Amino acid sequence: MQTPQPVQQPDQIHATVLLDRSGSMNSLREQVITGFNTFLAEQRSSITNAAALAVSLMQFDGQEPFHVAIDALPAAEVIDLEWADYKPRGSTPLLDAIGRLIETLDHRIADPSHADEEQIICIITDGAENASTDFNAHQIKELIEARTEAGFAFIFLGANQDSFTAAETLGMQRGNTRNFAPSGPGARRVFEEVSGTIAQQRGRTPEERLFQKDELLAARIPEGELLGAEPPDKSPRSVVTACQDSAWRQKAVQVRAKNRSRTKK
Repeated sequence: MQTPQPVQQPDQIHATVLLDRSGSMNSLREQVITGFNTFLAEQRSSITNAAALAVSLMQFDGQEPFHVAIDALPAAEVIDLEWADYKPRGSTPLLDAIGRLIETLDHRIADPSHADEEQIICIITDGAENASTDFNAHQIKELIEARTEAGFAFIFLGANQDSFTAAETLGMQRGNTRNFAPSGPGARRVFEEVSGTIAQQRGRTPEERLFQKDELLAARIPEGELLGAEPPDKSPRSVVTACQDSAWRQKAVQVRAKNRSRTKK
């Protein structure tokens, strides 16, 4: 595959969501569908002086490593996902999915009508690679680094793993990587951030977009934040427990003090 030339003046953004459809995502199925549809609704809304937006949705699982659900349609023309459109199953061939996606995008921008299009790839997964057969991590890292140099932006949102290590291993930028909780609130927050990030990019000038592409999440989310994590329990019971713990610690200090006093005698 040839490495595409750097993007100079993109006037349209092509946002691709590469979505894990492995069996472990089943508990998040409803929130994923709702979150994606909310993202679409927000992008359909008018944004002053915004770049045009095309949307793609690619799904991957062990039975079908690369499924094209939505193929670069204008945001206004994309139909909402329904329950039958997202059926989690099987394992996680993440590397094969990324490799196939890059091949697809290379083919797209080889068309002169899309050559200046800005590419944003949002990878959402709740687990580590465990089933790829066509691509390895080294190959994917080389592909991602070359496409990043050419102007692509890769966003990595992961759960049940150290997403920063996983993304770095594959050549993705730390400023475009975050962890999310493997829960309904976590899945909803993921799509909120994807939508907000793309809306921000659409409202920027081409020069600003290129300058920001490696830090798309850094300005929005503290690096240590776990997206969708539940706040600490502040129920009456937890307060009582905290008081009990404090009393226990005070008692332990008193016991140690008495022991030291006896030792001196």
